[in-house]
Amino acid sequence: MPLFKRNPFGHILFVKRLIIQLFAVISHGRYRRFNELKITGSEILRNLPDNNVLFISNHQTYFADVTAMFHVFNAALKGRDNNIKNIGYIWNPKLNIYYVAAGETMRSGILPKIMAYGGSVSKIELGETKEKM
Repeated sequence: MPLFKRNPFGHILFVKRLIIQLFAVISHGRYRRFNELKITGSEILRNLPDNNVLFISNHQTYFADVTAMFHVFNAALKGRDNNIKNIGYIWNPKLNIYYVAAGETMRSGILPKIMAYGGSVSKIELGETKEKM
C-alpha cells in the first residue's frame, strides 16, 4: 500500500489538494471583486451523479475558466446557492475533477506544470497512463 493515495494519473492526492487550495486562495478575490462570477444552477450541480459527468467550457483564456469551474463546483457541493462567498468550501475540495488541456500548453512553463498537477488531462498524460497499464 503506497504511503500517499494517488489518482489514476499518478498524482499524489495530498499534493493535488494543496495546489487546488493555493490557487483557490489566490484567485478567489479576483472572482469576487474584479471579474465577479454570475452563477446560476447550483442546485443542478448538487443533484448530479458522482462520476461520468462532462462539462465543456468555451474558454477565452488558459486557466481562468478552469479555476472558476473549480470554485463553482466546490461551492455548490458545499451548499452555496449561486455564490462563492466565504472561501471555506475549498478546504476539502472535490479531487476527482479533471480538465482537458493541450500538452504543449501544460509544458510551457512552471506555472502550467503546477496547474497540470491540479487536474489536467492531456495527450501526454493519457499516453503515460496507457504505458503504466
